[in-house]
Amino acid sequence: MHFGDARLFDVNLERAAYERMGASCYRLLDPQVPSLTAFELDGGGSYRAGAMAVGEEELAVERPFPFRARPADLVTR
Repeated sequence: MHFGDARLFDVNLERAAYERMGASCYRLLDPQVPSLTAFELDGGGSYRAGAMAVGEEELAVERPFPFRARPADLVTR
């Protein structure tokens, strides 16, 4: 699988599967940038992007549990 194929899967198919299952939150790491985006399920059953961090910025969220991370720390260079 090429990176583009994996990204398409993560951004579209995996997201749709999590929505169908009703997962309240999910996080998407883009190792190319690197960036980390927090998504939360809205009242209509669709994900909305919330907090986002790029590079050395810190993403801090409280739901579904407290979580803090810097995208640059999560990827191997």
